[in-house]
Amino acid sequence: METKDSKGRTEGYLLKWINMWKGWKRRYFIIKDSFLIYKEESSKTVKGTISLQDATIKMSAKDALKISINYSGVVLKLKACSIPEKVQWVNWLRQAQVAVRKSIVPRLSTPGLEEDKKGSPFDDVDTKVQELDVILEERFQARNDQVLTRLSKVYSIHTCMEDTLKAFIAQVMEVADSESIRDLAEKLEA
Repeated sequence: METKDSKGRTEGYLLKWINMWKGWKRRYFIIKDSFLIYKEESSKTVKGTISLQDATIKMSAKDALKISINYSGVVLKLKACSIPEKVQWVNWLRQAQVAVRKSIVPRLSTPGLEEDKKGSPFDDVDTKVQELDVILEERFQARNDQVLTRLSKVYSIHTCMEDTLKAFIAQVMEVADSESIRDLAEKLEA
């Protein structure tokens, strides 16, 4: 179960790729400020911390549940349990990135330039940047919604096809009198 608290901290379980021998292991992840922290369990000690500031977050085209985070030449591979959960985690990770990037951009100031009643000469630039951020976030969210809808449809079609194939195999097994047809149906079922 994932949660997002009032302090901007998001936490929950994801699968983390360990290596070829250990495979995928369930880990507890926390997004706090601009860091992704992970533990074996929620009550255990921290196993790793990743700065999201310069990380690249990607959704896999091959695996609908996989998330890749590239940071400092390392690729962290994660998997969610469902497509909606994956999209939510990607949104949270990217929101953490946007927040940290906004906080590290220094306010432009010119020494010796006194602000008049209108305010800083850079206020208009700041306003435009904020407006652009809102537009980009809306477009990003709309795109994520489209992707989620399409992935849900694909998943539904896949499930329907799988159910149809199982029903077909069951019917073949009922009708099949000869061993060769039964063998073929058992091979299809496997």
